[in-house]
Amino acid sequence: MQDPRIIPAELTTGAFFDILADEDHSLSYIQVSEEDMSHQHIDHPMLDHVHFENVRFTASQFERLDLTDAVFINCDFSNCQFEKASWLRVQFKDCKLVGVDLNEAALNNVAFDHC
Repeated sequence: MQDPRIIPAELTTGAFFDILADEDHSLSYIQVSEEDMSHQHIDHPMLDHVHFENVRFTASQFERLDLTDAVFINCDFSNCQFEKASWLRVQFKDCKLVGVDLNEAALNNVAFDHC
């Protein structure tokens, strides 16, 4: 397992809702904490070099979610849909993943620790 290639000093504090303002639905080099992103639907969001802590994504749909070099700590992904996702070097620590749909997803170097 290769760890995500994240250098904390390179990350800026931001909000996941910033992805909605971006034409390509992408977020890069950002740290997000204490947000509720439940019941969102975003087609083909792209996240790279991101760190999320204490964020709720429950019942959200993120089809074709591209994740590269990402860390999720104590996040809730209950009943999320990640169909056709592509994840590379992603860590989930102490996350809730009940009912997650990863149908046709490609996962490479993904770790689930105490989830």
